[in-house]
Amino acid sequence: MEPMVFIDVDRCVGCFMCERACALARAIEINVNFKLAELVRPEDCTGCGACERACPYSCISVINHGVNISERAKVTLSRVRRNMSRRLVTIDDDATLREASKVMEMEGIGSLMIGSHIITETDVLNGWFSGKTLVKEVSKEAITIEGKSTVDEALQVMNEMNIGHLPVIEGNSIVGMFSIRDALRSMSVTSINEGLKVRSARKEEKARVHAMEVPLLSTGSTYGEVYDVLKMKGIKATIVGDGVVSIRDITKGVAEGKSQNDQVEPRTIKHFRGEDPLHAVIGYMMQHNVRHVPVIENDKLLLLSIREITSRTVWIHAI
Repeated sequence: MEPMVFIDVDRCVGCFMCERACALARAIEINVNFKLAELVRPEDCTGCGACERACPYSCISVINHGVNISERAKVTLSRVRRNMSRRLVTIDDDATLREASKVMEMEGIGSLMIGSHIITETDVLNGWFSGKTLVKEVSKEAITIEGKSTVDEALQVMNEMNIGHLPVIEGNSIVGMFSIRDALRSMSVTSINEGLKVRSARKEEKARVHAMEVPLLSTGSTYGEVYDVLKMKGIKATIVGDGVVSIRDITKGVAEGKSQNDQVEPRTIKHFRGEDPLHAVIGYMMQHNVRHVPVIENDKLLLLSIREITSRTVWIHAI
């Protein structure tokens, strides 16, 4: 059963007490034009009754019979709007791919918006290696998701469409960007609740569970050689020498004016062991802003990626 909130507008004076009481769900707000309380996000209402208790004029009534407040709160916290980045960086469609790569490098992001279109690091590299020069030659119509959707629903879209960024829609406007990294951050704070099909990194899970074999390239490999391997294998990073080279590293090379025949410079990233706890690896990835880490298992060098972690994780589903 859904909770129901009734507001007596004849008694409401817009004192903001209910809005302050609804700090978790943010389901109720004061309309600044009419100075009246409104239930603006009914899907996020947990039925806790805090707004009713806080109202000094007794103009709010909450009916929550049969509502599991704690379960609804977990769903509310799993909304895409709660976990997205509100930084939307744009670029003109007449900009060059090199200019786009410089903006991505400077902002530390993997996508840029051009109106209703999007360009990602992969688009920049596909264009660069095929001889294209302008953003408008490789940008595409953005696949979007509503802010009220859950992280689970966003990940399903990402995995089905093989994309890593989803512009977030509220009403008719794009209000933020949800990325694989945002999903990982949500995973690091999501608690376990089997009844809701929530599954975060369990303490007993090991890094080996999600680590995968990737091509091992020799030190001295060029940007072109590494990109060809990534494209052929359909992966976002691989191991070069004893370090890691990802799509982002190649995009950085484009921004710095490198050519396809220049040697890549692998990043030195901490190596984990297969038996290391997965939650510890996730913490390291979040702290150091990396999307791939090497994992040693039975004397083999594997690679653990954010996408691999999130693609095998079950998240909160709507009630």
